[in-house]
Amino acid sequence: MKINFLRILFVMLFVSSALFFTGCKKNDILVTPPTPAAPKPPTVTVTDAAGAITSTTATSGGTVSSNGGSALTATGVCWSSSTIQPTIADNSTNEGTLTGSFVSNLNGLTPNTLYYAKAYATNSSGTTYGPRISFTTLP
Repeated sequence: MKINFLRILFVMLFVSSALFFTGCKKNDILVTPPTPAAPKPPTVTVTDAAGAITSTTATSGGTVSSNGGSALTATGVCWSSSTIQPTIADNSTNEGTLTGSFVSNLNGLTPNTLYYAKAYATNSSGTTYGPRISFTTLP
């Protein structure tokens, strides 16, 4: 009886080992492809000094050096006379969706007023601003 038990145990061990080692082939292993890197916010490197300043208008612009790996949805200049850190929620232009340099016309300004402005770029990761400039409109 002991021999039959040992034979049965040996056969079960042999069969389970054979199934374990031959059950999966290298090509049967599921390989998950790497996920693409998430886009980053764009890079705005320059806000141009204000020019062509009148009592109600000015020009500025900027340079977007990188889209962050995602298509840009807007670039332009934002400005405010009530905060030193303007955002696109204040006043802003939209000059398109390309990287590189651009120029914006700032309209509807108040005469003899100090303004703060920054170039900006927006993609699916958010909005990035360039360095802040300031200028004063003519009387």
